[in-house]
Amino acid sequence: MMRPGAFREADYVKTQLKAFNVPDSAVLIERNSKNTFENARFTKEVLEKAHLQPPYLLVTSAFHMRRSIMLFKHAGLQVDPYSCNFLWSDTQLAIGAFTPDSDVLHKWELYIKEVVGYVVNYFK
Repeated sequence: MMRPGAFREADYVKTQLKAFNVPDSAVLIERNSKNTFENARFTKEVLEKAHLQPPYLLVTSAFHMRRSIMLFKHAGLQVDPYSCNFLWSDTQLAIGAFTPDSDVLHKWELYIKEVVGYVVNYFK
């Protein structure tokens, strides 16, 4: 069992890139951030230390991209967005479309988190 907080997306992505035969020399990892604000700040440090020139490719979920662009630009990074993990629905109008669905609550949770995060970070 993994202890809380032990999972790091950066480590997971690094193992996936290795599985695709991407050499370690082509991978830079920022694994200390706890949120997007910190990720932008810490990523800037990693990129400056590696002397890499912009623009940088910013890959994140489509629903999270607007806030991410704002935070990375605020950190002083010139980024080109590349969205992934699009949320979509293939719902057809039928009786089932009118029954309660817990997935709707999950999507609202994501949406509210992004809107609140965007507004808070905008005024920071």
